[in-house]
Amino acid sequence: MGMATPQEIAAFDQRLAEQALGEAPYPADFETVLTEHAASKQRQTAAALAAPDADLLHVGALAVPQLRAIVGPFKEWFDALKTDLRDRVLTAHGFQVRNQALKEELNRRVENDWYGPHQRTLEQAAQRYLFHVQEPTIPDAARSAANTVADELRRLTPRHGLPRVAQVLRDAATSGDHGTARALIPHLKSAYERADSGYQTHEMLGLIAKASTVTREWHQDFGERQLKEVQVYQSQLDMAKRDAIENAGDLDVPGSVFTQRISIDSNPQTPMLDRLIRDPAPNQ
Repeated sequence: MGMATPQEIAAFDQRLAEQALGEAPYPADFETVLTEHAASKQRQTAAALAAPDADLLHVGALAVPQLRAIVGPFKEWFDALKTDLRDRVLTAHGFQVRNQALKEELNRRVENDWYGPHQRTLEQAAQRYLFHVQEPTIPDAARSAANTVADELRRLTPRHGLPRVAQVLRDAATSGDHGTARALIPHLKSAYERADSGYQTHEMLGLIAKASTVTREWHQDFGERQLKEVQVYQSQLDMAKRDAIENAGDLDVPGSVFTQRISIDSNPQTPMLDRLIRDPAPNQ
């Protein structure tokens, strides 16, 4: 058996050194804990979404009936004006003057007595949900702990630094205290962005994404979903106001948003104003 060459001896010594150095493993239950943490937040969000919102229920139940009550007389008055014009009770100029005055009064009543109150109700709901989506305040102790971890990362190679990050995320998911992990995210992003850090890896990007997921509170998802729902109500309120005024109080004129049906979730007879009109389509 021949003597080992100096290069072989050096390679063997390097392997021994690497074995002695080892590689810090991720926590054994890292993925399991993060998966269950995400599932738990989803359950909390779903439970909160299942509870009806009183303000949205109020607008959905009352908006169209109240609007009909306001515009009903105006429709009759507009029809009477047309009859007077046809029967030559009114001249063309007299008709235009009275028709314009009636439109302005319709617009005023719809705006002040219907749209304004319902819009304020929606704004009240939106304010509640804006509170839910705010980023939680990070306590000073959590910032200090994150700074300590960030200092460690600057002294560690990714082989040892990334498992340290994984430990922080696992602890946050287990305890429900996300402060340190939340405060660590800017440090992780900075490490990825610095050309000389050694952390420009897909694994680091993956941990940054996991950190954002872990530290996102369930009520933030809830608040965002509800804010989108408020926006849908607001959009439908705007469409209802527009058509009510443009059609001179006739909500049932063909082609108006009150009569149009669209296909949603395989139901071709969903009212276009599905948040404000809950009744089934005619002739069904």
